[in-house]
Amino acid sequence: MDHESRMNELVKSLGFINWQVVWQPNETQQKLGRIIPENRIIMVHDLEAKAAMRTVLHEIIELKLRPAFNVQRSLSNALLEWANTQVYKAKERAIEDLLDIILSLVEGSDEVRSVLEGARAQVTVSGVKLNQTTPNTFVDARERTETNKARTEARRDT
Repeated sequence: MDHESRMNELVKSLGFINWQVVWQPNETQQKLGRIIPENRIIMVHDLEAKAAMRTVLHEIIELKLRPAFNVQRSLSNALLEWANTQVYKAKERAIEDLLDIILSLVEGSDEVRSVLEGARAQVTVSGVKLNQTTPNTFVDARERTETNKARTEARRDT
């Protein structure tokens, strides 16, 4: 019996009946072994038979552990999604806070007010239009500040 046949017998004896070992010695291959689950193949690239058998056992252990790593991967992805949501909410709160500061500064500056009057500026934060759209109309910055504070508080509550 050749070495590849022995490797296949080992795999079957360990309960991987529908799996096949393909031994292709290749000294340029970076990975000594790899699993191709969609084809149920374990590729082995070791040059020596003894090392190849060790690689087969390594890949079998990896196959047995995959379900546990899938749980870990799912948990990691859920944690990343939660963290991204927290960062997004913090960013939105910071934007609202900065907007309050900017609008408070604008309120006290006649020069800035004159630049803004008559402009058709559209500032959209989270899909809500905050600026006027009619020429020569400027919403009092205090009114906007109060609106923004209420909006920020509502977001913090969620």
